[in-house]
Amino acid sequence: MSIHGYGYGDHGIMAAATFTDRRVEKEEGGTEPIDVQPASTDLSQFNYTEPRESITNRFKGWLESTLAIAMSEWKRLISA
Repeated sequence: MSIHGYGYGDHGIMAAATFTDRRVEKEEGGTEPIDVQPASTDLSQFNYTEPRESITNRFKGWLESTLAIAMSEWKRLISA
């Protein structure tokens, strides 16, 4: 999951995005991500003026759907 500023400048709008990837060993050591795929159909957006309860309720629904997508991708990868 990545949470970051959204848009240009400092507007106070934040967005969360999710993705899946696989990591493979590099010859020189360490790993690198491959097969990076989005795990959400849209971003979860929020800003500092919204009530916390509103953000939390909306985020929970969004997170549940992204977890379903990510788990489906994980299942596909381990079944291959």
